[in-house]
Amino acid sequence: MLTFARAVERHGLPHLEFSRNALRAAESADWPGNVRQLAHAVEAAAIRGAGEEATQVERHHLFADGDNFDGEPNGVLTFQQATRRFHMQLLEQTLAETDWNVAEAARRLDVTRSYMYKLIRGVGLERQRG
Repeated sequence: MLTFARAVERHGLPHLEFSRNALRAAESADWPGNVRQLAHAVEAAAIRGAGEEATQVERHHLFADGDNFDGEPNGVLTFQQATRRFHMQLLEQTLAETDWNVAEAARRLDVTRSYMYKLIRGVGLERQRG
């Protein structure tokens, strides 16, 4: 992300990289302001991440103001945004309940295991180790 490198250099920030979740979220987001809105979000994420002394820019750095792929700043959701939010919450809950047993989560949600993996990738979920 060229804009990200420029923001890091311009503000004298330490070297940071985008996490896979942040990249997926950025790719999935609606950017009605197109390139300018994306550039602003990336620059703000770099500053937020550096301010927290993070080693990577995460999704919450990119969408810290509530402007995210889940909804508009004023809280009004489109049908697609509401559906995406519901999918993410349902997947997170089911995976947590099954201790990330994807086959069992797929069975509970009545989808194939391969589709379950596609859903997980689509919303950018990753199992937190530790």
